[in-house]
Amino acid sequence: MSQLRDNNIKKLPQDIYDVLIIGGGINGAVSAAALAAKGARVALIDKGDFAGFTSSNSSNLAWGGIK
Repeated sequence: MSQLRDNNIKKLPQDIYDVLIIGGGINGAVSAAALAAKGARVALIDKGDFAGFTSSNSSNLAWGGIK
């Protein structure tokens, strides 16, 4: 694990979130972005590098990519 990830995980209990998203693939990233845009306090964690692997599930949540 990276030092940055370790530090960020340690900071999670210091705040209150409306939503915790586990997984930083396309589904998690788009869900986090959409919820945050609507004012939700969102925490997103991933076991490794964000978008480091592809999802086996098809999704049309972010057709054309995230902007």
